[in-house]
Amino acid sequence: MNMEEKIKTAIETALHNCFGDETTIYAQKSTQAMKKPCAFVLFKKSTIQPLIMGRGILSAAFEIEMHSKNGTNDELAEMAEKAMNAIKTVENEGEKYFAFSAGISVENEKACIEAQYRICVYEAEEASELMEKLETKEE
Repeated sequence: MNMEEKIKTAIETALHNCFGDETTIYAQKSTQAMKKPCAFVLFKKSTIQPLIMGRGILSAAFEIEMHSKNGTNDELAEMAEKAMNAIKTVENEGEKYFAFSAGISVENEKACIEAQYRICVYEAEEASELMEKLETKEE
């Protein structure tokens, strides 16, 4: 499972813990047979900013689209605020991910939350490649 999938799963789990079984959390967007209230967790994009020593900063952007039972703006705003608090810090397999930035918009009978997570990542090298780079110092 790649890092983006781990974060997405962590977001889905956080939303489920926040809203319980009465709100359906979908992994893909499909309005057919949509049961309200519900939320769609959508991965948007990711980039890696390279750093020294084989490290990098992964920025992963997600959108959470929420639909309330009645679709009123007040109901959507309340739902989005609860969701925003739930996704600030998410956890998957013992690893925590913190939302670096997030925003809410409420329009057209839905609420959208955009959240971006930044994680330090390491490029894995094969052990044989590492051994070739290893130098011994003889005295």
